[in-house]
Amino acid sequence: MSILFGSGHTRKDNRVVCNCNEEVMLEMKVQKVMYILIGCMVLLSACSEEFARWSADDALEVFQENDLLLEEGTTIKKEELGHVPEHLEEAFAFSIPSVEEQVGGKVFSFTTEESLNDMKDYFGNLEGEADSILTKTIQHDNLLVVLNENLTDKEFHQFKDTLQTLE
Repeated sequence: MSILFGSGHTRKDNRVVCNCNEEVMLEMKVQKVMYILIGCMVLLSACSEEFARWSADDALEVFQENDLLLEEGTTIKKEELGHVPEHLEEAFAFSIPSVEEQVGGKVFSFTTEESLNDMKDYFGNLEGEADSILTKTIQHDNLLVVLNENLTDKEFHQFKDTLQTLE
């Protein structure tokens, strides 16, 4: 029995003998590596797109639907922030009825987890500083919500539970 494989063939003892020269073998190896690299790039791009799942506006909308906000959020320009991670997508400030004289909170959306963690660390380091009232943080996927420290635990958990309804 004889089975042909490209330029090779099977002998009577069923061992495949390849008549390929070294250049063809090298070209085949390069093609395999290229296919693997392309596959990795596709997977990596899918992962980064997956992270940027929600917009800051999505968070505001779900907060408003649950009557947690005093008014609609206002866009925060990057120049207005003291600390701006590289991959900040959008940011909004909003008012909360129980602390209406102060900033109620801010919501940020990010395109990378690294930038989200950078901003989360930034707000974590502000805790205890006299001029900082935004110290309670909630993370949900690519969103970071920073809330007024004067909120009650009940109010904080209302925001947290409401944000987690985004699915």
